[in-house]
Amino acid sequence: MVLETLSGGALVPISLSAMSYLIRVLTTLGPEARRQAAERLDKAFDGMVLSGASTLWETALGAKDFQDAGSLCHAWSSIDVYFAHAEVLGIKPLEPGFARFSVGPYPGHLFEASGSVVTPAGPITVEWVRKDGGLSIRITAPEQLRPELRPYPEVPILEVTYNGTRLTL
Repeated sequence: MVLETLSGGALVPISLSAMSYLIRVLTTLGPEARRQAAERLDKAFDGMVLSGASTLWETALGAKDFQDAGSLCHAWSSIDVYFAHAEVLGIKPLEPGFARFSVGPYPGHLFEASGSVVTPAGPITVEWVRKDGGLSIRITAPEQLRPELRPYPEVPILEVTYNGTRLTL
């Protein structure tokens, strides 16, 4: 019911400033909702990225919005950056400072991804490749940090290494 309401088109469209709330809810509502979250982000941000923008715009229309007064550098449009780290790479803190963190990537339409999240102890880096039947993941992080695998049901993890050691699933 929630997903149908959010995706049915009857609600007032949201701006990039409110999109973070919607995306965070959608990622908890199952496979179809996660797919819709990724599609919404692609629709909102692909134009920015493909235009060569080096900052995140206030709206998807950029400077052309608000009678040519749109901001081309706006912090509230950073949901795409959050989604890339927390969902595409799957890195989320479970304890302060990422002392324990979860890894559960959502690849969407991507076939591979890599990136890092900076923590007080040093960077956590996740690299994954889509293979037949799931993901192959490599995690590197400071030794004192502890990963916990939390795959989405629709995205099985086939194999994972942490700091060069293969983990059992």
